[in-house]
Amino acid sequence: MQMILMFISMKRRKNITFKLLWRWMKSRYSVAFCNIFLQQKLFRNCLWLLYILYALFTLFIWTKNNWFPVTGDEPHYIVMADGIIRDGTFEQTKAYAREFKDRKIYPTGLAPHGDHPNAQNTHAIVGPNGLYNIHNIGLPIVIFMPYVIAGTLGAKVFIVLLCSFLIPMVWRLSNLYTNNINHKVLIAVSLCFSAAVIPASTQIYPDLLGGVIALAACTRLLERQEKEIPFGMRDIGIAITVSFLPWLQIKFTAAAIILSIAIALQFYFCDKGRYLGILCLIILSFSLVSLGIYNIYAFGKFTGPYNSGALKLSSHSLMVFLGLHIDRFQGIFIQNPIYFVGLIFIIPYLKRNRFVGTIILLVYCSFIIPNALHPNWYGGFSFAGRFAWAGAIVMMPIVAYALSVLMTDTKKGHFALIFIIFINALFYTSYTSHRFDFYNKAFTQADAKNIFLNQYDSLFPLIDNFLPALYDSDWAFEYIMNIDFLIFVFGLMTLGYFYTKLSNPVFYSKLKQFLFTFCVFTISAGATNFEHRIPMFWEASKLPSQVGEIKGGTRVVLSHTSLPGFVTFGPYIPLKEGKYNFTYLIEAFSSDDEIIGWADVYNHDKRTLLTKIDIKSSDKPQTIEGRFEIFSDLSMLPIEVRIFYTGKGNIIVHSLQLYSE
Repeated sequence: MQMILMFISMKRRKNITFKLLWRWMKSRYSVAFCNIFLQQKLFRNCLWLLYILYALFTLFIWTKNNWFPVTGDEPHYIVMADGIIRDGTFEQTKAYAREFKDRKIYPTGLAPHGDHPNAQNTHAIVGPNGLYNIHNIGLPIVIFMPYVIAGTLGAKVFIVLLCSFLIPMVWRLSNLYTNNINHKVLIAVSLCFSAAVIPASTQIYPDLLGGVIALAACTRLLERQEKEIPFGMRDIGIAITVSFLPWLQIKFTAAAIILSIAIALQFYFCDKGRYLGILCLIILSFSLVSLGIYNIYAFGKFTGPYNSGALKLSSHSLMVFLGLHIDRFQGIFIQNPIYFVGLIFIIPYLKRNRFVGTIILLVYCSFIIPNALHPNWYGGFSFAGRFAWAGAIVMMPIVAYALSVLMTDTKKGHFALIFIIFINALFYTSYTSHRFDFYNKAFTQADAKNIFLNQYDSLFPLIDNFLPALYDSDWAFEYIMNIDFLIFVFGLMTLGYFYTKLSNPVFYSKLKQFLFTFCVFTISAGATNFEHRIPMFWEASKLPSQVGEIKGGTRVVLSHTSLPGFVTFGPYIPLKEGKYNFTYLIEAFSSDDEIIGWADVYNHDKRTLLTKIDIKSSDKPQTIEGRFEIFSDLSMLPIEVRIFYTGKGNIIVHSLQLYSE
């Protein structure tokens, strides 16, 4: 500041406007103003740089150790980008053929060497003009130049840099709610330096980018609503960016429509912006029509390669919807518990800013609900919570408001926020320095049947018993911890309704009572949760076999038609270290009281027999029960529970149950 004053003092000034400016700059108010402005900008930029360094450090550590290489849909996005730059087309035959041969993107191979690309060995289908990828072309368009420069790592670094714009956006949001720079720093750190953001930004998926674009639009809507910022070309730029959402993912179309209408309405109610509002809708319409023309050319349909029955409403989808919020592995409220604070202030936020608040919630639902209805639960084989990434980002304005109110109302709000930041920091250290397995493993109900509750992944394994688990719809709605957290969520939202009706001391007293009750119940329920046994169950007809025939759900072996062999074997379940029990329901009968077979537990990898129980003839149905223990050397290796038939007598196997102690 002093250097500026010295420079100006060296010049002669005659212009009256300049003289007034000169007097103001010499005043103590101008110096204070500039100091505050520069200080805030410095803090924001330092946080921005720190986020980039943290995310890139994580990415480089993972790359160096070959942790989390591209998998799932990621290689196919990169193949598309490779085809754009090298072939100059979105048609995929050459790009896939090149990858099958060179295996540059996916070293283990998307298909055998020399295979011809087709719908079976790619993520593409044959349309009227060739082989086109079912994934939208927006993300490959974004990453193809970084990919050309630095390969797969370059594409990931570029996505990290794009996602880093969350920091200035969250800073601008906090400017709307508080002038306290300490509050702004805490809000930005708690929202952006979390498990829902940093690991996600290292992945080649459109979800996080979609959330960032939507947040940019919501931030601009809020700034104009709260501070009455004049309209400008930045708004047109936002409208153009929003119109790109359907190109990133067709499911983002609803969000693009909602945001474009909101921008147009704000323009329309401004005297000088009505024509600009119409222009915003024209931009979106042009984008959608262009995408439709591409889809017709590539797939023969305006809507693209997707069928009308791709999204299904069922008890499974309701479970996934709840799981995207509170599941111990997938839920955004567990990945960053600071979002629980946002629940309290949803209703007060809507009272403060009904228009933009409603837009935020509508966009949030447009992201979350289609993902909950998707047949591949939680995003298939990708990072935990991927289907909630976009929704988590677009909810940041409400959470930022909630945090600012909490810290303004009570000093203890600072400590709660710092505690959550500390938890996020510990988790960051854990997943950066060790290979924390982020991958989703329960894609369908069939997958869920092969996972014990004590084997289901968790972000916080030490407190598994106290957290919800929503991966098997057969029992998810009866599980005590799921019910506990659902009551907690709705309780927080209900309390928020009374925020403006009660004085601050009374409101926070009620909140403390509610939190205390929740903690007592959760600890009590979790302490007895070890008794909750959910067995895996298989009908005998669903298990592999060497001998016998299927009748209904059973496997039947008769002495005059069958040779010795395994009546059932499998189901090749990887089990964690611990103690387990199995139960076979069978009928075994013979003319003599003799042993006609045995049941055993076997690991093929280590060729280890864990237990063996003889099966004797009986004139009544019988239950064969056995117990075995998995030690560390066999942990997560496939286990078989088998029944062997000696060739004597007859045996009917009904079912197998497997459960942990």
